[in-house]
Amino acid sequence: MTAKDEESFDVHERDRTWLKEIAAGGAASERAVTGLFMAYRGALLGWLKRHQVNPNDADDIVQLAFMKLVHAAGQHRGDGSVRAWLYTIVRNCWMDELRKTKPETHLDDDGWEWISATISAPAHRAVQDSTDDCVADGFQRYSQDHPDRAEVVRRQVLDKWTVRDIAQYLQRTEAATFEYLSQCRKKLRPYIEPCLALASRAA
Repeated sequence: MTAKDEESFDVHERDRTWLKEIAAGGAASERAVTGLFMAYRGALLGWLKRHQVNPNDADDIVQLAFMKLVHAAGQHRGDGSVRAWLYTIVRNCWMDELRKTKPETHLDDDGWEWISATISAPAHRAVQDSTDDCVADGFQRYSQDHPDRAEVVRRQVLDKWTVRDIAQYLQRTEAATFEYLSQCRKKLRPYIEPCLALASRAA
């Protein structure tokens, strides 16, 4: 194990210890929250800044994320890093804020083309635009919540399957498949609409 690996291991162990203390409550919990907050606040604020979140909102989002972490500390799965979990909480808090403040949007054909292009981009592509990052992130959550629907969308976008191809895959009529695809888009919409709001703000 290299020195860098040892340092990373030590950080993971420190974070897990802090999280256990937070879950246990008491005086140790307060010290652990402070330690975790001081360790990651700057990086989290920087991440939000790169996604064009203004400083005041970013600070509120980070504080809200830590409140959520305190309440859910006992639910953390030990197989993942606390750092990654914390970033997920911050991201979800940010998405919630975008949903609250988003302008009225709809997933029209142009919007769908943009989403399709983002989904079909190579996985190794370095995402330069925060809105593309948002779409990719939203589709990943959609895939976790609706794996069957996401698989159909991937086949339509990545493999260029026609409605007839998908109908054969699903063993449905083409009319039923067309309706199913429409429902897939509707289910996807809540995951993507915050990204449309972000794009409209950046325009």
